Amino acid sequence: MADKLDHLLSDYFRGKLDVAIQLRQMELTYRHGTPDENIGGGRKQNDYNNVVESRMIHEQNDPELKRLRYQKSVIKMMFDCLIKSHQDVLIDKYGNKKGWVTIGMDNHIDERTARE
Repeated sequence: MADKLDHLLSDYFRGKLDVAIQLRQMELTYRHGTPDENIGGGRKQNDYNNVVESRMIHEQNDPELKRLRYQKSVIKMMFDCLIKSHQDVLIDKYGNKKGWVTIGMDNHIDERTARE
């Protein structure tokens, strides 16, 4: 569990979470639906070509995109509630991949305090 959280925080602070969201949006934009197998010779009666609306519906209903956006919003909300010194520790640990000893020395705190 802690490894998943560390990985998620690392992705957030390094910008990989934003890239994953954009990549998923592009996948949904350029996805190919099932081909029309209407070989009957007639025309479809209710075929509407609303590209923008269809894309927005796919983005709003996609569970993967919802999950990524939810994770990003929760981390941002919690990060904004922290005091500046705690934010600096999180940025150093997950954004800059520094060790606990280095973080403690850079922020003028003990290693155990940085871990807490």
